[in-house]
Amino acid sequence: MKELSEPLYRAFIGRVHKLGYTVVEPENKDQPAELFKDDQYIGFLLPNGAIYYRTGMGMEKEVHRLTDILLEMKPPYALYADAAYLPFKGVEKYKMLCEFGDSLLAARLDDDGELRFVTWLYDYGHEGVRHTRYYDTDFAAAKQDFAVRCGLVDEKRVFSDKELAALYDACVYRGRNDETLNCDSGKLLQGLVEKLESLDCLAPELSRQEPEQESENELEV
Repeated sequence: MKELSEPLYRAFIGRVHKLGYTVVEPENKDQPAELFKDDQYIGFLLPNGAIYYRTGMGMEKEVHRLTDILLEMKPPYALYADAAYLPFKGVEKYKMLCEFGDSLLAARLDDDGELRFVTWLYDYGHEGVRHTRYYDTDFAAAKQDFAVRCGLVDEKRVFSDKELAALYDACVYRGRNDETLNCDSGKLLQGLVEKLESLDCLAPELSRQEPEQESENELEV
């Protein structure tokens, strides 16, 4: 399996450090880094991004969380690696990840290894860009804005994080208090609640816990 690029590796370490994880890097780069949470050993991170751990230690949830973070980070770095720099003055540090019509999605690589995303509209004749929207490291939000700006997604069908949270609260309230719900409506409502719970944009306490595994395992990303 292909090894993680140096920028992706550095960005991943920076993100998980902010979440309270500790990554102990070896002196020999060919050796895996060790992962800890609150001084508790989780496992080790291989150069290809696989996380090796021993089950039965109570760290399965942490392993799945770290793996999800890395899986979410990999696609934009793959796009960036194959992308070309923009030719316009003032934005030469950005690479174009995608374009459609007069809209484009771009990113720049910062010193910390993080990609910072932006969407633009082309000037007349595609000789420059205008109407900048910055999204920092939020690739999902940048993708959504790009899809809306270029007309691939109807803006009226897009919900903000606050709207999704309000919708979740309303569904939970109805499920608990509406005694007129029939079986089919109840199943539909429960499915909607579960779908909303799976969204990363909602509060972490709404997310369902991953089921624990019962054997030695290695998660690959």
